[in-house]
Amino acid sequence: MTIDVANHHPHHVTERVTSLIDGRLVAPAAAGFDWPVIYPATEERVSVLREADAAEVDTAVAAARRAFDHGPWPRLSLDARKDVLYRIRDVIRAHTDELAYLECLNTGLPIARIREQIGRAARNFEFFAEVASTMKG
Repeated sequence: MTIDVANHHPHHVTERVTSLIDGRLVAPAAAGFDWPVIYPATEERVSVLREADAAEVDTAVAAARRAFDHGPWPRLSLDARKDVLYRIRDVIRAHTDELAYLECLNTGLPIARIREQIGRAARNFEFFAEVASTMKG
């Protein structure tokens, strides 16, 4: 029996998670494999993670290379790059409840412990932005 997570919590759990390449969700390849995401506390399936096949990985790598070579990042100023890192920190903090809920479903860890980990992730991006200020070139 699968729990209806959407009716148990305000945060939506995607029924099937696929790859996101070039800002678009990728349709699952026929040869791929579905990995169930099991909530350890009840052993119920809460979602399915679709494994990327080799061709999908190649597509993702090529998209990442294009984005790096031709996207805005290589030409951004240091301050603009820092702003991106601070924005990531802010988005993580703004979505702490949702991230904690989803990670709890994934790992079964207590919410309080997960909130600490999410806070650390946000602080890491702040740290990266601050370290960037000290770099030359």
